[in-house]
Amino acid sequence: YNKATNDDTPMVVVSTASPYKFVGSVLDALGKEHAQLDDFEKIDLLYDISGMAIPTGLSSLRTATRRFDINCDASQMIEEVKKFLV
Repeated sequence: YNKATNDDTPMVVVSTASPYKFVGSVLDALGKEHAQLDDFEKIDLLYDISGMAIPTGLSSLRTATRRFDINCDASQMIEEVKKFLV
């Protein structure tokens, strides 16, 4: 920025989240079509564009064993959570 604009105003640049945390929004901001992609394909697309390493926590989900497979209506959520606690 400084070289491109010749602006020598002091600045602080802060980053609080990986772009992989908001991969859909990041792809939108980059103008990349992704509606037809699943979540892992979106992650791969962002990697192809950015070259940034995919966080281990996300990449390990590709081969992780599914631990829970329960769906319920919002009105049943409290009862389902209670079942996990017992």
